[in-house]
Amino acid sequence: MLPQPLILGILVFQVLYSLVQWYFFRRREYLFYAAYCILIGLYFFLKYLVVNNEVHIGAFHFHQKIIDRDLVFLAICFYIEFGRLFVNSFRLIPGVDRKAGIAVRVMLGYTIINLCWYFVSDNHQLQEAIHVLVSILAFIFFVDILLKVYRINKKLVGFLMIGSIIMG
Repeated sequence: MLPQPLILGILVFQVLYSLVQWYFFRRREYLFYAAYCILIGLYFFLKYLVVNNEVHIGAFHFHQKIIDRDLVFLAICFYIEFGRLFVNSFRLIPGVDRKAGIAVRVMLGYTIINLCWYFVSDNHQLQEAIHVLVSILAFIFFVDILLKVYRINKKLVGFLMIGSIIMG
């Protein structure tokens, strides 16, 4: 794994860059990108706090997989919102934009339910199985969306696609 200061330093610069862009251009997609970078930075920061598959923050401790899943799903939601706004998908590809918006709401709902379930239940095997199913369905859905977006043939959309594939 890369050194923690290097990863977090790069992400801090990404956050600062997007906030500067937001300040000058007042386009809210830069706030979504900053939130995405903050969540990814938190994900990597917590990776360095793992001891025996547990993340210890003061007196609290969480199972690493639960925190990882929720942070990644939230980060994906912010990245999708950034992408939708960045390429004006509501005008360019309204059908795909509508489906992506529904997917974001479903992922946010799943993340909230998953986190609540973690705190009130000890049945983590069922939670793991449901997460695998949700992840597979989300992957298939987003591959379908990327294929539809690929047909548009715009440079900006191409850059966003490359970023999405790398993130995936």
